[in-house]
Amino acid sequence: MNSTHTKAVQFKWTNISLVFTILMLFLSAGVFAQEKKLISGVINDNTNMPLPGVTITEVGTTNVSVTDMDGKFAMQV
Repeated sequence: MNSTHTKAVQFKWTNISLVFTILMLFLSAGVFAQEKKLISGVINDNTNMPLPGVTITEVGTTNVSVTDMDGKFAMQV
C-alpha cells in the first residue's frame, strides 16, 4: 500500500513539474516576440524650415539617426 501511495505522489509531482515547465516556456516566448519598430519624422526649426544634419538618439541606447537634407529621419527602436 505504501508503494502505491509513493507512486501516486511521484506521478502528481511529475505532472505539476511538466505543467510548470510548459507554462514557463509559453510565458518566455513573449520576450522573444518583441520586434523593433520604425520611427520616422521630420525635424523643422521655428520657421518651419527643415534642419539637415540633426542627430536623433534613443535614450538609454546607442541607436542614432541623422536627418537628411530635407530634415527627414528614420530609426529602428
